[in-house]
Formats: sequence, C-alpha cells, structure tokens
Amino acid sequence: LMCQVLSMPEYCFNQSKVATRGTQSDAGYLYILNNSNRKHLHSLLYHCLQRARALKLPHIEAFACVEMMKQKLLCAPNNQKTSEEMKQIGRLLDEILYVVNNESAETDSGVAALEDLGLEFNSKLNLYTDVLNTREMLRSGPGSVKGLVEDLCTTLQLLQVTRWEMKGCREYAMSLTRQVLSKDGRDAAIVLLTLYTLHQKGLDAARETLENYKSGKAGQRNGSRNHLKSKHVKYAELMIEFNQFMYVGKCCEGAKVASEMALLCTANHIFDVNIFVEAQMCKGLALMEAGENRGAQEALDVAFKVAFKSGLRRQCLECLLLFGRFYLGVGDWGSALPYVLSAYQQSKRMKMAEMEMEAVVELAQVYKATGLRERALKLLQAGDIEKCRATLQCRAKLLLATLLGTEHSEAAVEHCQAASAIASQIGHKKLLKESCWLLALFCNKVGMVEKRDQAASLFRQIDV
Repeated sequence: LMCQVLSMPEYCFNQSKVATRGTQSDAGYLYILNNSNRKHLHSLLYHCLQRARALKLPHIEAFACVEMMKQKLLCAPNNQKTSEEMKQIGRLLDEILYVVNNESAETDSGVAALEDLGLEFNSKLNLYTDVLNTREMLRSGPGSVKGLVEDLCTTLQLLQVTRWEMKGCREYAMSLTRQVLSKDGRDAAIVLLTLYTLHQKGLDAARETLENYKSGKAGQRNGSRNHLKSKHVKYAELMIEFNQFMYVGKCCEGAKVASEMALLCTANHIFDVNIFVEAQMCKGLALMEAGENRGAQEALDVAFKVAFKSGLRRQCLECLLLFGRFYLGVGDWGSALPYVLSAYQQSKRMKMAEMEMEAVVELAQVYKATGLRERALKLLQAGDIEKCRATLQCRAKLLLATLLGTEHSEAAVEHCQAASAIASQIGHKKLLKESCWLLALFCNKVGMVEKRDQAASLFRQIDV
C-alpha cells in the first residue's frame, strides 16, 4: 500500500507542496529535481521484492516488478533493456495465473529478476502448500491473488500502449488498447483509444468508438447506466467536444469545455493530477488561439507547475511546446526558442518519437520566424512526419509548403494537397481552410488555373 501511494503523482505533488510550505523557498522544486520521492519508492519496492521472494509470494513480486517498470518508463521508455524486462514481467504474470487457475502446477518465476537491481535468477519458486490448498479463496473476491495479477496484466498492457505511442507506432498502440477494453471495469483505456482515434481518423470515428464502448458496457451490465457516470467516459466525451470547437475555430467555447473538464479532477473526492494538467493545457491552447494571451499564459503556468511537481514528464514537455507556440504567437521568437529546444532535446534523448516530431515542427516555426528558412526546411525533411498524428502531419506539410513555396512551387502544391486531404478526413475545418488558401496561392504561381479556382471556391465555402 505504501508503494502504491508513493507511485501516485498526486502524492508527489502534495509532498512538493509540503516541502515548499516548510521553508518558504524553492524546496518544492528541489524535492522533485533531487528525485526524493522516486528514491524512497525505489528502496521500498526493492524491499518488497526481496521479502516476496523470501516468503515465496510471486504475485507480490510481480506487483513490485510492475511498479519498478512504471518508474523506469518515466526515465527511459524506449531502450532495448526496458523492452526485454517488460517481456520477462509479462511471462511471470502468465505463470502466476497458470498456477492459480490449475490444481497442480509449478512456476518458473525466476525470469522476473531485474538485472539492473543485481538480483540473481531463481530456478524454481513454488507457492506454499497451504496457498495451493486454499486455491478457491485465491480465485475470487476483491483481494484475491487472481484479481491482483489480472489487474497487473492490464496495467502492463497499458504501459505497453504508452511505450508504442511514444515510439510513433499508433496503430499498434490502438490494437493493444482494444485488447484492454475487452476487460470489465477498464474505463481508463477508452480515453486512450478515443484520443488515438480522434487524432488519426477524426471526430466522427472518435464518437463512434466511444458510443460502441458505452453500448457494449450497457449490454454487459443489463442496461445499467452507472458506467455513464464514469470519470473516464465523461473525460473522453469532453475531449471530443473540445476538439470539435477547436476544429471550427470556436476557441472561446473550447476554453469553457476545458474549464468543465478541470472539474472532473475532483470527481469521487480524489484529486486527479493527470486530468487537471490536461484540462489546463487545453484551456491554455484555446485561450491562445482566441487571442487572450494573459489567460493562456496563466493556464500554461499552472499546468507546467503541477505537472513538474507531480513528476509527469510527458506533460511537462507538452507544456514547454505550448509555451513555445505562445511566444511565437505574440512575436517573441527569442523567448520561444529555449522552450522548444529544451522539449526537442529531452524528447530526443528519451526516444519519444511523437513528442520529438512535434518539437521539430515547433522548432522549424522558430527558425522560419528568425529567417533561417534553409535550416527549418532541412530539419523538417529529416523528420518522419508520417508517424505523427493527423493534425501534426497537416501542420508539418503546410509549413513545408510555405518554406518551399518561394523556389519550388510544384512541391509546395503537393504538400498543400496532402494537407488538405488530411484536414478533410479528420474534419479539421480550420486547417482545411488554411490548406485551401495556400493551395490556391501556389497553384496560381505555377499556372494551375483550374486547381486554383477549385481551392479558392472551397476556401470561400468553409465557414470558420
């Protein structure tokens, strides 16, 4: 229980606040920078793992391994050693379930040893005889070994989803998320699947995904509507609504939805740091697009401070990129550059392909604003744009078109057409209108009169 509490971002955030109150200084930030919470958690998990081995309780060993893997993914999500250890933990969980579900079985659970802890592999680790004799108790009930291990299996799958999404393999991540959704009580996974679908296939596909999930859960529960009150389902609905407003340029309405989203963070009287940070980032983005710079900066400041003090690295990097966009929007590229460079270097070091590509696009925007067009073009062309989510692909292609437009108008036309097709597919009217405007401009330069007129006609029809 102590390990579970220590691993919560809410606890980390609270401890940093306590440190700040005690000294009235920057002790809260120093608490995070010194990894105080993570060091305490690591020592407890190490103790938990050793005691579980001594008492021959492989399900507790598995719990410690999964929690250790969570911490490792925060620091090095995509290295080869992490991949191997995740496979070892997965085999351990399968073996434990095999022991619990069968009347007579032995398990070779020594494969769960983590090399970085300096632990030796155990050849055979058998459950106690009295544990095997009370197998029925282990199979059912909220505190059963079977229930715990099944939860750990699902947690491991969600960690895999996050890893593959960071590497840019979104389709595979979506397939893994669908496997998790087949398990009862996994409303958290629907948020991931809805957002993946939204970013890849657009609003209509995301709505369909969420409605199919809700109707399926209603059938499983004999028509009960309790699942509709789920915080995660409501969060997914609000994310769709937020993006719907942003896609058509109704940024003030989007900010209102983000404020409503922030209220979910206190659902069930438990402060959810992840939802709060995401809501503040959405609010900052909406206010930024609406031109309310002061409100946008305040929202982003709050989001970054809470994310940093809670140890949420991905959200911290997203905040840095949003700060970069904010300063670019107000024409202060000098202030934008350190934020974007920091996000780019950290995401590249951690091999977060999706975040790295988003940082590349923002960095190219900064270079363009400073007149370094060749450097911006080289940076964009070296990146793997096709692995990114659809909206980022569209923005990257439009930026490529503007960089190529002065000397290579034919190539600019191709990028504008590709961006227009992507924006049309996902229903992003704002990007579609920008694509049509640039397409008409570059078609006019190369003498494509018919395509120019078609793009201009579509531009006038889009109401944004």
